[in-house]
Amino acid sequence: MCGDEQRHRIAAAGTRVIPKARLVRRRDEPDPTNAQIGRIQLAEVTGDGWRRLVYAGLVDKRSDPFGPPRLEGVRREAHG
Repeated sequence: MCGDEQRHRIAAAGTRVIPKARLVRRRDEPDPTNAQIGRIQLAEVTGDGWRRLVYAGLVDKRSDPFGPPRLEGVRREAHG
């Protein structure tokens, strides 16, 4: 987890810093950390109202350890 000083430096460098997680971690997710990131991402982009979203993921043979669990987090957050 990022400390306040690190968050300030990241923001000062021009990167949008997402507020500290407001979501409860679910233990039934296969990769709870990345699933929670997906849930936070969805909460951030829909914070001002729902919209149609499109998910882009790898379809070739490259390893993608983060995409599938983050997509699952997005799905779970979207469906409550």
